[in-house]
Amino acid sequence: MSKRAERKARKSAAQPSRAGRVWWWRSALIAVGLALTAGLMLGARRLEEQVHSEIALRQRPQFHLSGAPPGLDERISDQLNAMDELIWIDPQLCRRICDVLAGNAWVKRVRSVRKTSVPNVEISCDYRTPAAMVEGRGDFYLVDADRVRLPGHYGHHPSLLVIRGVAGSPPAAGEVWTAPELTAGLAMIKSLEAEPYRKQIMGVVLRNYRGREDRRAPQIELMTDRPDGRIIWGSAPGEEVEENSAAQKLSILRANFASKGRADAGLRAIDISTLPGRYTTPG
Repeated sequence: MSKRAERKARKSAAQPSRAGRVWWWRSALIAVGLALTAGLMLGARRLEEQVHSEIALRQRPQFHLSGAPPGLDERISDQLNAMDELIWIDPQLCRRICDVLAGNAWVKRVRSVRKTSVPNVEISCDYRTPAAMVEGRGDFYLVDADRVRLPGHYGHHPSLLVIRGVAGSPPAAGEVWTAPELTAGLAMIKSLEAEPYRKQIMGVVLRNYRGREDRRAPQIELMTDRPDGRIIWGSAPGEEVEENSAAQKLSILRANFASKGRADAGLRAIDISTLPGRYTTPG
């Protein structure tokens, strides 16, 4: 073979065949197609996830009230759910919730409002609890220990002591009831809370507080669970003049309960305001 023919043969052997070139291009196109398909699928999946995430972030929040008394959590949740256009992603959501809670008479203090997992919002507050029922014009109103009137009108419930004889009209819910006799009545109720005869006492009568009706008559009386039963207490705690102190009066009632099973000694009416260590019966 001539050198020229030999070089031509070597060149032909080094070049790929037509079939080989076709196979290579087909393989390359398939690879590119698969890559594009995978990319499109990944992009579609990411887009779908983004859409779902956006939908989740725009959900109405679900409220979780930590430590709210039974029944009150539902009332507050209903109030929050009544707010317009609430979405979890709203950057002002927690502030808006705080503002609403601050205007709720049952809420004493808002501790925290924070977003957790979508769409949950955790709320922590200090809540007001009823300390007594104030009787007025056929209705009963709840007040807490700070004299704040709580929302609503109620019928009598024996779990709370009644304060009777508070002058004037009740304030709006959430406002402090400033009547001075209410302060005295709440002080009386607080002093009776831990007494063993507490369930025998139904309330405090303050119509003659500081002698506003009759300066010669007792200022404060306790109502008992007997029909027309009463314990003449005298002046408000800390306002005694020439009469037993609050501690002495409580001691008399405690001794009656220990010896006779009744704070009122089993009588319709007793007076514990005057004689140290014992009661008298009003004439």
